[in-house]
Amino acid sequence: MYNGKCIQSGHDQRASKDTGRRKTENCIFRGLRPLAYGRDAHAQARQGPWPESEGWRNIAEHCLLAGVTAYTLGRLARLEEADLQELTFAALTHDWDKRLQKEQVQLPGARTPDGLVMTGSDSKALDEMERGKRGIERVTGHDLRDFDTWNMKEKIMRYVDSCLGTKPDGRAYLQDWHERFAALRKRSPQMNINVGNELYGGTPLFDTQEEITGIIEKELFEIVKEHNPELSQKFLTPSDLRMLVEGAILADVSNTIDERPDAALENQGSIARLLGAVVSAGSSIKELERTFEVKEGQSHRSGITSGDVRAQEILFENIRHAFPEACILSEEGGMGGGNVLNINNPEGILEMPAVVVMDPIDGTAVYTNKSGTWSVGAGFMRSGEFVGSAFHAPGLNGGMTVTAEKGKGVYIAEWGAKKPERIEPLRESTARKNAVVAMGVDATLHQPLMSAVPPIASQIRAWTLANSGLLALAQVATGRLQAVVQTPQKPWDWAPMYRAVLESGRVFKFFRLVPDTDANDGTSRLVPVAEYDERSFSVASRENRLGFVAGEPEIAEWLFGQLPKNGWSVRRPDATA
Repeated sequence: MYNGKCIQSGHDQRASKDTGRRKTENCIFRGLRPLAYGRDAHAQARQGPWPESEGWRNIAEHCLLAGVTAYTLGRLARLEEADLQELTFAALTHDWDKRLQKEQVQLPGARTPDGLVMTGSDSKALDEMERGKRGIERVTGHDLRDFDTWNMKEKIMRYVDSCLGTKPDGRAYLQDWHERFAALRKRSPQMNINVGNELYGGTPLFDTQEEITGIIEKELFEIVKEHNPELSQKFLTPSDLRMLVEGAILADVSNTIDERPDAALENQGSIARLLGAVVSAGSSIKELERTFEVKEGQSHRSGITSGDVRAQEILFENIRHAFPEACILSEEGGMGGGNVLNINNPEGILEMPAVVVMDPIDGTAVYTNKSGTWSVGAGFMRSGEFVGSAFHAPGLNGGMTVTAEKGKGVYIAEWGAKKPERIEPLRESTARKNAVVAMGVDATLHQPLMSAVPPIASQIRAWTLANSGLLALAQVATGRLQAVVQTPQKPWDWAPMYRAVLESGRVFKFFRLVPDTDANDGTSRLVPVAEYDERSFSVASRENRLGFVAGEPEIAEWLFGQLPKNGWSVRRPDATA
């Protein structure tokens, strides 16, 4: 998300000498100018300075930059959507009237709305505007005595206002707030003392505002780090918060201008980058020739195509670029090497700070036959916890994408939608008679599971076959299936969509099949497993793999209870040398 060449981490560098910050500002205003100046903005930018007053331009840039910065910081702090909208609107409008009044009195020959020429500064009007602020906007004024009662929206509003500066040429920019208060003391020494005497018992106004801004910065920095752990190693102290926000704005504007596949996402973070890699891989293999080649030493059911190989190459390249610190566990990863883990022994995987578990093509058989029910998926894990899911089914519903991030919900985009739709978490369980349940293709090889199919079918609406297990899990997470039943699978067959299922209010109920030593007849018994463990990610032994029922809690619980407890046997396909 953050380009080290553009966003520096040193607190003491000044804007005039910081090439990275100049690039950030240029990129920000490249995106903002059309909003302020209309369709001719870019042409004007190429021609040089605008003919109109720099002050008028500053009004637009100041308000736009306030809105963009407040929105970005609120999003990083995970504000609720309604709060984020309220904050953004307040930031966009909080200084418009005051700055408009200042501009009118500063321009020679400026006129009031009723046509009168203004020849001097109307300080009384400005003071009335300052005191008349209400709601969130009030925290940008002089009276901050109710600071102890402020909510997060108000704290963000105050912090943003403290960071908005104006360059000598009239351009708005994000300024170090210590520098801004130092400049205010120099510019308005009498107001600093007078307002301080009136409101703060003699403590100067700007001293009070600076102290409160420092308190807010520390609190916001900890909250942003908590919700965005990938930033912890790049931004180390609260004084880095402003540059962190600049980096997020730069990423958003760049994504919008470049029209990348993930540009419409509201969560422009690590999962958006992961989705970009997944979409790129899926889109690139739609038109490839599809010849199914049986893997050496495996059955006719286990094959690989040129699409699998190409998709993995693209995923490896994009993930290494987006997450240079991450390790990768992939179906075609083999013995590993570099940042790719050994699929037979990914030792320590649950302690690794960043791991991507991915499947270049899930549903190779149907991909070969040019059916649309194949997919590409990746799951993002930090220190043993899956925090995100990214999924793309290029041949389904005009291209179907699903993303999920811990604490942020599940989003789906399809049929060319420019903005993803948020899936509401499950609130009420589906009646059993209305449930549609999927079964994995490998489940059809297992006995006595097949004997349980008719009794279950009599109580649900329908069974369906999951040619792509990840697609079935995506449909569970989006409420299109009520559950999916899978016999023991390799980690990339469930891990990419693990967070999406949980984030939607659904559950996983895992199990393993182990030799039944009591029966001693070559069959296996079912052993419930509370949660995935390190064994789950090693394919060296079939007993490591996890089977599961994933779906709505009540239906998943019922289905799990219908699974045979013992007598499991599998009809293995003949292996091909």
